[in-house]
Amino acid sequence: MFQLTDESVRAGVDVIAGFLVAQAAAESGRSVEDVTEAFYASDAYAQLADPQTGRYWDSLPELLDLFLTELASS
Repeated sequence: MFQLTDESVRAGVDVIAGFLVAQAAAESGRSVEDVTEAFYASDAYAQLADPQTGRYWDSLPELLDLFLTELASS
């Protein structure tokens, strides 16, 4: 049976981060490198990486919209 552990949450965050960066780069036309740097400095990532927020359970489109909004304002 699957157990939700700190390790599985961290692995999930890593996978979600990779997906969000790739999607944001494709949708914004910016380079993956530029988007990666912006993502890891963003509030969206800070929320995602904090297990207390539970953002790793949120819908991917919602998280992507949150980050794209931040990216557009930077």
